Amino acid sequence: MSEDLTALPLKSLELPSKTVAKLKPLGIRTVGDLYARTPRELAAAGLLRRELDEIAEAAGTFGVTWGARAELDAAAAAPAAPAPPAKPKAAPDTRTAKLELPPDVVTAFSVTAATPVALNARDLAFFDQHVDASKRNFKTPPPSPKHLRLVRRIALVRGATIGGREANFVVALIDVSQIAATDVETFVVHVGNLIADVLARIGVKQLSQSFAGCAVQLTIAAKDVPKARALVAAHARWIGDGPAFLATVPPALAALAAGGERAFT
Repeated sequence: MSEDLTALPLKSLELPSKTVAKLKPLGIRTVGDLYARTPRELAAAGLLRRELDEIAEAAGTFGVTWGARAELDAAAAAPAAPAPPAKPKAAPDTRTAKLELPPDVVTAFSVTAATPVALNARDLAFFDQHVDASKRNFKTPPPSPKHLRLVRRIALVRGATIGGREANFVVALIDVSQIAATDVETFVVHVGNLIADVLARIGVKQLSQSFAGCAVQLTIAAKDVPKARALVAAHARWIGDGPAFLATVPPALAALAAGGERAFT
């Protein structure tokens, strides 16, 4: 084969696109590259008998002898080379997901946790328009970094539901020291909705919500535990060993009030 023919691009052979697609990964770019390979080599790389026939037929148009019938028969009958073993996938980090905190959470955590949150009249009335007169139908309030700083302890807990089924919970304790006793229950529900909204915005699905005193408990899906754990870890970094400023805590959550996330995970 002349040097001019050898340098021709592979497309000059007008082979079917499927055949060309198998040749390119082998580093075959020119006519010379192709016919430097034997039929057995191409068959071992995964080319089928009909594809070898196409290559042999195209060779004839250039006056090149490649792949006698007996050679093609032998190449097609030879077993293909085994595929290289797949590279093992790196195990995903199931402990803590990478998390980009929402802007209001970043703002909330930018103020030192050792400083108590001083609520003014406007802060106390912030949630009023997000509950009806019966105080039973709540709407999700808009993000509020100041109210998020009232979350003084938060943990990821695995336990059992009332029905005895294993479940994952995000449990948070809220500073209600500035809230009138008659308004604590409603206030905690509102802050719980703020927490639920943050969880939703980082991709954590909330299955149910319950309250006891200053505590909020949100049941979450198992697949969302890494994301929830990342939020809990971010809160723990913010609050450190800062004071809780908590009112009466249910006895079952005393360990959480004392030790934060570390008491549960």
